[in-house]
Amino acid sequence: MQNILHNCGSYLTSIGFVPVIKGDLTWYERTGKTLGILPYGDYLFFHTDVSSPEAITARHEVDRVVINARYRVPKALRLAVPNIVSIFFLEESPTSQMIELVHRATRNVVGGEIHAIVLVDLATRQIHLPSNTSYVLNVQGIEIANKLADKADPTNRANSILQAMFIYGFSAK
Repeated sequence: MQNILHNCGSYLTSIGFVPVIKGDLTWYERTGKTLGILPYGDYLFFHTDVSSPEAITARHEVDRVVINARYRVPKALRLAVPNIVSIFFLEESPTSQMIELVHRATRNVVGGEIHAIVLVDLATRQIHLPSNTSYVLNVQGIEIANKLADKADPTNRANSILQAMFIYGFSAK
């Protein structure tokens, strides 16, 4: 497992993420601007010591509290929206209750934060990611898929990064 964690961390730093270690928490963060205008922050937490849905939920809430404490503006007024992803590396296959946590809706009317849970089944090398958000533009009666969705939507952006990270993490020696 340590080799996979190291490889995943190496991939993230190679694309501009900065590793942060505070106490028993480790995360990688990267900030930028969506479409060159709106600021964002992607925060990817790594966890290896969790084995129940309750523990996953509790750790994810700690991750959210840590990052939201860094933002001084109330959630409803934020222009910079943190994208908090808690990644759980599991030695045993996840239960159906754990997988339900990945697909639980996390966006609300207040806004000001995007967050998700990702499960990595090390035994089968299967990744459980939240579903991508779909966008369709209708221009003069013609539907056009939004080509910017992978970069503009935080969930889609994180999923693209994580898919590449896991390919590298599992394949590098």
